[in-house]
Amino acid sequence: MTGADRIHVIDALRGLALLGILLVNILVFATPYYATGLPDPAVHGPLDQALYALITLLFETKFYLLFSFLFGYSFTLQMTAATRAGAPFRPRMLRRLLGLAVIGVLHATLLYHGDILTIYALLGVILVLAEHWDARRAIRVALTLLGVNALVWFVLSGLAFAEPTAFATDAAAELREARQALTGFTGSPGEVVAEHARQYRSTWPVLVGLQGVGALAAFLLGFAAGKLDVFKSLESAQAILKKTLRLGLPVGVLGAMVYTGTVHLNVSEPVKVLGFALDTFTAPFLTAAYVALFTLTWPRHAGKLYWLVPAGRMALSNYLGQSLMCSLIFHGYGLKLMGQVSLLEIAGIALALFAIQVWFSHRWLSRFQYGPAEWVLRAVTTLSIPRLKRAEVLSPRKPGRAA
Repeated sequence: MTGADRIHVIDALRGLALLGILLVNILVFATPYYATGLPDPAVHGPLDQALYALITLLFETKFYLLFSFLFGYSFTLQMTAATRAGAPFRPRMLRRLLGLAVIGVLHATLLYHGDILTIYALLGVILVLAEHWDARRAIRVALTLLGVNALVWFVLSGLAFAEPTAFATDAAAELREARQALTGFTGSPGEVVAEHARQYRSTWPVLVGLQGVGALAAFLLGFAAGKLDVFKSLESAQAILKKTLRLGLPVGVLGAMVYTGTVHLNVSEPVKVLGFALDTFTAPFLTAAYVALFTLTWPRHAGKLYWLVPAGRMALSNYLGQSLMCSLIFHGYGLKLMGQVSLLEIAGIALALFAIQVWFSHRWLSRFQYGPAEWVLRAVTTLSIPRLKRAEVLSPRKPGRAA
């Protein structure tokens, strides 16, 4: 494969990750009942129920791991870029993480309180400290983290069965919280910002607890993939990719099915905790299977999958853009449709928004070298003003079939 193709497969995976993340995150914008355990008025009938279960099965808890894996891989690209520029790596990367943290805080306060960027910035410091690790050590630590994290959740599920009342949820309090969120998010722009700030104070530590360990493990696995140049020699990686698919797909799908059942069926709180524990253990398997399947497919179908590449090259801009567009549709900044749209319509909006992002990314990158947010982050990283506009306008090109 050519050098360009090797970059394209990573960008295409980022584009895929963006789609999966949007299909989950849009639910937070569209309904205040998401993840409350209460019956959601957005679910109008069997078709909505089936679609909701499908999103939980295939996307929820899987695609943030994919995004995290790609962040870890990109870390090694930043190391290479620093070496090529003859600049010390750590100061550059720490500036980049600080810039990411600032963007994340603004994102959380203004647009989306479930922001992951601040967590990435914090966990990225650990990667900086581990920059000299070899791939074997990174994989070993990552697998240990995943195992310990799953074990902790299985222990918690055991405690939930032993003391059910300690894990019981207050339905009345959950309903009051949902109604307060609906009022805040559909109020004036000032009320929307205040509601984001209120939600962020309680959501951030929960996200760290629920996703932090998994994200760090995925960072390290992506870091190891970068150290091993997995995506630079796909032909030599065929065997390990096929083994990953054969193991990850059945384990991941089985775990996801059980987890989906505990989320959408009327089960006790201890059973829900057990379902999440099982998902914590098996979701990385399904994410790994996604990576393996996509990467195995890429060499022969790169031309057909190329439409994902520009969106992935502007992953940060598109992640922020998703929140902006969803805010304009569902929150008080715009149409205030939160709580008024069915799940089928929500999914349709998500697909339409992603299609717009794909089109816009193609158009933007034909004229500019970086996405808007990527340009800002690069300026912070290098302490320079990067050239944004291309010397000449490019027409969209697709790679031919790769061997």
